[in-house]
Amino acid sequence: MKIVVMVLLIVSVVVPGLAAEQGISAKTKISAVTVYTDRAMVTRTASVDLQAGVCEIRVDNLPANILEESLRVSGSGSASVRISGMDVKKVFLERPEDARVKTLESEVRKLEDSDISLADKAGVLESKRTFLESFGKYSSDKIEKETALQKMDLQNWQAALSFMVSSLNEINENLQSVSAERRNGQEKLQALRRELDEIKQKRPLEKRSVSIAVEAEKPGIWNLALSYVVVGAGWVPVYDVRAVSATKEMEIAYRADVVQRTGEDWEDVELSLSTAKPAMGAKAPELYPWYVRIIEPMVSLDDLGVMKMAKAGAAPAEMEKKEQAVRASVQYAAPQVTLTSMVLKVLKKESIPGDGTTKKVTVAMESLKPLFEYVTVPKVSPVAFLRAEVTNITDYTFLAGTVNVFQDIDYMGRSYIQQIVPNDTFVVDLGVDERVKCERKLTEKKKEFLLFAKERINYGYKITIQSFKATAETITVYDQVPVSQDERVVVKVKKATSGIEPDEKGIMKWRFSIGPQEKKEIVLEFAIDYPKGMVVSGAE
Repeated sequence: MKIVVMVLLIVSVVVPGLAAEQGISAKTKISAVTVYTDRAMVTRTASVDLQAGVCEIRVDNLPANILEESLRVSGSGSASVRISGMDVKKVFLERPEDARVKTLESEVRKLEDSDISLADKAGVLESKRTFLESFGKYSSDKIEKETALQKMDLQNWQAALSFMVSSLNEINENLQSVSAERRNGQEKLQALRRELDEIKQKRPLEKRSVSIAVEAEKPGIWNLALSYVVVGAGWVPVYDVRAVSATKEMEIAYRADVVQRTGEDWEDVELSLSTAKPAMGAKAPELYPWYVRIIEPMVSLDDLGVMKMAKAGAAPAEMEKKEQAVRASVQYAAPQVTLTSMVLKVLKKESIPGDGTTKKVTVAMESLKPLFEYVTVPKVSPVAFLRAEVTNITDYTFLAGTVNVFQDIDYMGRSYIQQIVPNDTFVVDLGVDERVKCERKLTEKKKEFLLFAKERINYGYKITIQSFKATAETITVYDQVPVSQDERVVVKVKKATSGIEPDEKGIMKWRFSIGPQEKKEIVLEFAIDYPKGMVVSGAE
C-alpha cells in the first residue's frame, strides 16, 4: 500500500520523542527543477529504509536563499508513514562545499609544493655557483703565485679551468630551466587562485538543513520528495529561425537562456520553464475588489489658470484655446497585462551550473510552412529582403524574444518577435538574399516652362528586378512620389507600370511574381508643377 503525504513548513517545530529512536541523513539528489522568470522550484528525491517508530530524517546542504515558507515534503512507498513536522536550521561553513573548489584547492596545493621544491633546487644551484666562483678566485690567486715562482703545472690548471667552465655553464642552464618552470607554475597558480576566489565569492558560506519528523507505522522503503523555491534563477526565450530553400519550409528552434546563482549545481535534471509565479505558503490567495473608473487629468497650474480666467470673465474663445492646450499635454500610460501562463518542458535532461553561467536549452523544434515573399525599396537600398508570413500551427505560445535568423546555413543577423499564440499569424524578416538584384536609375530630370506663369520639373525612373533563383518568387517593390504640403505645388503621376497610384503618403507598391532567371522592369514618371520663379523645397 502506497501512502503519499504532504506537510507545510513549521519553523523550529518541537516534536515529542523526535530523537527517541533513530536519525537518518538522507542523501538526496536534485531530480527536477521548474525555472520561473525570477526564481526556481527545486525537487530533491531520496529513498529511505525506515523501521517502525519515530525518527528524524535530515536533508543537509540546502542553499541559504531558499524561501522557507515554500518547503514541501511528500513521500510514497511500502512504508506506512505519517509526517509530524519540519524544522529548518542554519549551517555555517568554513569554506564552500563544492567539488570544483576542492579540485582547485588540490591543484593549488600541488603547484605551491612544486614551487617550494623548485625554489629549494634553485637555492642548491646558487650555492654551487657561489662555491665555484669563490674557488675560481682562489685559483686565480694561486696561479699568480705559482707563475711568479715558476712552479705552475699548466696541464692541471687547464683541466681545472675546463671543469669550472663546464660546471658553471651546466649550473646556469639548470637555473634558467628552474626559473622558467617556476614562472609557468606561478602563472598557472595565479589563474587557479583567481578562479577559486571567484567561485568562493559566488558560493555563500551558509547552508540550510531540514529535519523531517516522521512516524513509520509499518517498516519499508519510503521515497522522499522535498521541494522548495529558491531565488536567483531565471530564463528568457530565444529562437533560431531558419529558412530552408529546398523545401520552402521555416524551421523554428524554441530555446531558452537559463541562468542561476542559487549556490548549488543542477546536474542532469528534468527541467521545465514557466511564466507563472509559484504559490507560497499553505493559504490560498484571496481576491480583492477590481475597480474600474475614468482617469481624470490632475489639476495643473494651467487648469487653475483657466479657472481664474473664467472667474475674471475672460472671453470663451480664449478659454477654449487654453483648455485645448491643457488637454493636449495630458498623457496616459498604457497598462501591460499578462493574460496567460504556461510551462515548457525541456526536451532532455540538462545540467545548469550554479555560478551564473548562462546555459542554452532546447524546448522544441518545429517546422512550419510559411508564405515567403521578397520586399525591396530600391530608392533606399539595392537589395531584396526575404520575409516569411507564417501561422503558428503548434501548441506552443512563442513568447516575445530575440530571434537568430538563418537562410539555409548562412547566419543573417538578429531580429525580434512579439508574443505569438497558437493559430496566430506573424511575420519574420529573414534578411537579405543576394540572389535577387534590384536597381533604380534616374532616366529623366527636365525642367520646362508652362502657360499661366507655371514651371514644371519632370522626373523619370526605371526600376529593374532580376532573379537568379531556380524557383518562382513573389516580390513587393516600394517606391514613392513627393507629397505636396502647399496648394500651389501640384504633383502629378504621368506614367506608372500597371497603373499603380500612390497612397496619401505618396507610397507606391508593386506586387508580382518573378520567374527563375527572369528580369522585370518598373517605370515611374511624375511631374512637380509650381509657380514660376519659386523654389520648391524637397525637390531632388
